[in-house]
Amino acid sequence: MLWRKGLKAWEDGEDWHKYMRGYAGLREVESRLRGIKLQLHAGKKSNEELMAENLVPLTDEFIESIAKMYGMTYTKGKKGEDRFYDDDGNPIYPPNNGAVGKEGKTTLPKGMIISRYGKNYGCYVSPDGTTIEERALAKDARIQNELHRFELAKDVECIKGVIAPWFGQAGGEIQCKFSKTIDQLIKAGVLIEI
Repeated sequence: MLWRKGLKAWEDGEDWHKYMRGYAGLREVESRLRGIKLQLHAGKKSNEELMAENLVPLTDEFIESIAKMYGMTYTKGKKGEDRFYDDDGNPIYPPNNGAVGKEGKTTLPKGMIISRYGKNYGCYVSPDGTTIEERALAKDARIQNELHRFELAKDVECIKGVIAPWFGQAGGEIQCKFSKTIDQLIKAGVLIEI
């Protein structure tokens, strides 16, 4: 019964596709997804809980609920990447720190090269070589196309997660969120810009 393994893998946030062979397995997963969608509409699961369960329903309703959570005005029916911006053109960032699945603490080792697009007052980075599309960045960060690369001068802890598909971008790469901004870590001698 491979479909049971697939359902368990899906519930644990793991890749379930390899187990989903045949009609019975697909029907079971469809049933489970319908149940989660009903929980969303009934208000039983928060956006953060859905993201943590690897369920990113990129519907107008889901994006509108996030906009409301942030106190933003959102009109349904937008197309393409415009769906991820409020009525004033401000980006609506995804919940769960922009990650799908469970985030976890990790330590990045001294000597590792990391990078980020945008100003150094942020606290998110990815492994060097991660593309803009894999980072699922908002328009303003992509337009600036301002890549900063850093070498770690010391081991440093961060919260690691898999980037959610958002802003019409694929996501799927690793992101690390520091407890301090990049500027603060540079001043503390933790990061060296290269």
